[in-house]
Amino acid sequence: MFFYFYLLKQVFFDEFMRPALAQSQRRRSFAPCLDLCRLLLAENTGIPQDAVLRAILAGLPYHRTFWQSLVGECLVHGAHEIPRVPTAPATLCCLLAPDNHGKTETPRWQYAPIQQVHFGTRDLLFGGGYYRPDHAGLNDREDVCRLAAYLQAVDPSTWNPRDLEALADCTDNDQRAEELAYVRDWWPSLVELYQNAENDNLVVVCERV
Repeated sequence: MFFYFYLLKQVFFDEFMRPALAQSQRRRSFAPCLDLCRLLLAENTGIPQDAVLRAILAGLPYHRTFWQSLVGECLVHGAHEIPRVPTAPATLCCLLAPDNHGKTETPRWQYAPIQQVHFGTRDLLFGGGYYRPDHAGLNDREDVCRLAAYLQAVDPSTWNPRDLEALADCTDNDQRAEELAYVRDWWPSLVELYQNAENDNLVVVCERV
């Protein structure tokens, strides 16, 4: 499974993307998305010829499946940045939220902060339309600022291999120590991702693919 972080400018997300997609879903029409599609095409020269947003501009009728595809294309082509950050949510959950580790049915509103960092604090919702509610989530500006402060306050030097005893993939101390070294190595990149999002007025969409 791959994890993607889409960093989008707040103005683009709140004033262009979200209203257009919400109206489209409510009206069951792509008419409200025409300006959004034109904006994305004007700012991205590498959008494929078979992209759904091109088909919408050519008159593609509304369908829920196409609407979902359009949301995905807005994330990819509308992103200010899509940083490549290695991550291990289960490992970090063991370290920072052990009471939540292994609970696969935890509702989003009960996520620990480190889970919100990876999976989003709230559903990615446009009007009444959810985008991949089990696989995608949103951290808005307030969430980004809160989580950036949370990540900066974490001290990886306090982590201990014993904290990973509940991790099924690590069956002995050597494996736990190796896993711990791995997450410590890229931890600064995750912190930096949210720091940059806070400093640049970005929202963060998290998606598991």
